[in-house]
Amino acid sequence: MLFGCGGSLDGHNYDLTVATPSSLSGTVALGAPLLDATVSVKDANGVVVGVPVERDGSYRGLSLLGLAAPFSLQACGSLDGRHGCHDGVVDAGGTGNVRPLAR
Repeated sequence: MLFGCGGSLDGHNYDLTVATPSSLSGTVALGAPLLDATVSVKDANGVVVGVPVERDGSYRGLSLLGLAAPFSLQACGSLDGRHGCHDGVVDAGGTGNVRPLAR
């Protein structure tokens, strides 16, 4: 059997849990900002939520509360007069950038 103590050597109790971010923020980088764009996330169960993209290509506050990882991201908007969508994938909250894949 293996036994352990419930504290540290200095007598203090430390919380060693790691907080997982409950939201996403990031940038939609396509060479120029998408106009009238939205970033949406779809969780493992098919639940979709979204937020608008700022004029500089950034977004923030995309809540992941109650959603199940992994998450697919999609940014849709207009660039050079054409509407289009671009995809990305993230495993957890924090930063989720959307940019085209190199070919």
